[in-house]
Amino acid sequence: MGLRAILPGFVNYWYKDGTPPASNKSGFYVHKILTVHSIIVKNALVFIHKLKNFPSLVPPSIKKTIPNSAPIFNVADPDSSLTTLWSDEYGKHPYNNSVFYKGPLLAINRYSVAATSLPSLFNLNIYKRCIKNMLIDQQNEGIADEWPNFMLYNITGLRKSERNINRNANNNSVP
Repeated sequence: MGLRAILPGFVNYWYKDGTPPASNKSGFYVHKILTVHSIIVKNALVFIHKLKNFPSLVPPSIKKTIPNSAPIFNVADPDSSLTTLWSDEYGKHPYNNSVFYKGPLLAINRYSVAATSLPSLFNLNIYKRCIKNMLIDQQNEGIADEWPNFMLYNITGLRKSERNINRNANNNSVP
């Protein structure tokens, strides 16, 4: 509702005479506003970037929460075996929905790696700007009225439904 209040012109807020509410996706891009999903990703990426490149900005008690086996410290490829080991060890309750687990996986995601420039390795504000621009561009991908699959849900190896596991097992079985 808040974004629709700043958009110019009439905005249909509810179904009226069979007409669905107006999409507000373009307003996020025009006004450079991050969605809640993107704000979570941005904060997680900034936290991990501080841990990796600016450890003096992070209190020692917080540094100890991310172990040295985290993929951010020794992996450049999201499909590596170390990433799989990280997911096998911490990809279940109580870690699976935490920044502790998802943060390092987000940091080695191809989008966040591509958004990292050489100057952003030495300046936190440049990094924040690069990540915000990358997330705004990602939000704007695809059809104008449909939101994309957000980066928070696009983490490599994170989605392991029973249906996919069973389908892969059936495809790998020998007749």
